[in-house]
Amino acid sequence: MRAAWLAAALLLAACAENADEDTGELDVRTTVSTVEISSLTTATTVATVPTAPIETVDEVAGTGFSVVRALEQLPALEPSAGIQVRLTDFDAAAAVAGLTRPPLDAPADAEAISAWLLPLTGVSEFAPARAFLPARMGSNVIGQVEAVEDELGWSLSNVRWFAEYRSVPHLFTIYGGLFNEAAIDAAIPDRVDGVWRIGDEELANDPKDRTVARPLGEAIRLALDGDLLAVSLEMAPVLAWEHGERALLDPNVQAVADYLDEGGVYTALIVSGGQAPSSKYLLVGAGITRGGTTRLIYRFGDSASATEAAAALESIVRDGTSNTFGQPWRDIVSVVSITTDGASVIAELAPILRVDDVLNVLLAKDNIGTLVAT
Repeated sequence: MRAAWLAAALLLAACAENADEDTGELDVRTTVSTVEISSLTTATTVATVPTAPIETVDEVAGTGFSVVRALEQLPALEPSAGIQVRLTDFDAAAAVAGLTRPPLDAPADAEAISAWLLPLTGVSEFAPARAFLPARMGSNVIGQVEAVEDELGWSLSNVRWFAEYRSVPHLFTIYGGLFNEAAIDAAIPDRVDGVWRIGDEELANDPKDRTVARPLGEAIRLALDGDLLAVSLEMAPVLAWEHGERALLDPNVQAVADYLDEGGVYTALIVSGGQAPSSKYLLVGAGITRGGTTRLIYRFGDSASATEAAAALESIVRDGTSNTFGQPWRDIVSVVSITTDGASVIAELAPILRVDDVLNVLLAKDNIGTLVAT
């Protein structure tokens, strides 16, 4: 019965993607720094699912989550060394979507978790909210959370938010929520220096030891500090975190995080690198806001580069064609605003993009990601 429900949910989501779309024209005036740019008139897909009132979102989001605070729990982030970080405040995302999350202290329940998280994955074209999921707790295991809880002593039902640093082969994730130390102890009896251990060889896969929580048979290490849980493929960073070591944020990472927080994002991606018009930007952050926009933050080494990049971005959205979608950007999004602040470009686009499209745009080097017209 439960498996049938999950299959039906996925089928309904797939059907929603093929539903007729309402379109309308938006006349939007944008500003690059203090220079006005001509209005853009674009066809825009309008989401038909109502969102929760912003007051409700703010109440639910008052759990202490912010991009800055989440990043402060991760290992040192050096833009020059390559960064990819994903974050989501699940409580705020659920509030935006008008969804009810399972109680934090409730046992894992696949049906309840699926009703909460599947609409946030973006499988439905009309999803009112979109959210990144952590690498080891993705949509492929949403329907198997009971097995995850049996193996680890916790599951996504205990999680309010997460932040995850990826740099192959390294992976380090912080979860904020409500975790039961005794339950984790019972599920993972091997604990040394405050760190739980599953598997032997780090950064290696054992096909004979595959599980739902460890699909490649990889070793994982976990540590708990109050309402924060650290999970990694390696002992050293988890042990350092368990001992209270925290890295100061790089000033450029801090700036991108501050602008994302300023925009009220509930899910975000931060990556380093990219070819701008005259120089490489240091970082780019992309997030989905509670107000229903996609917020892009480009961080440069100087204000002149940021000013030039802002003009390039406006030109790409107005006249360029997306490599990801194969159609003009003006038929996909409209510009709410493009501004500069010192070495940063802050852009708001509407409507929201699916998170997998954000990944494609930034990681596959689409022209909004590179700021090079194609």
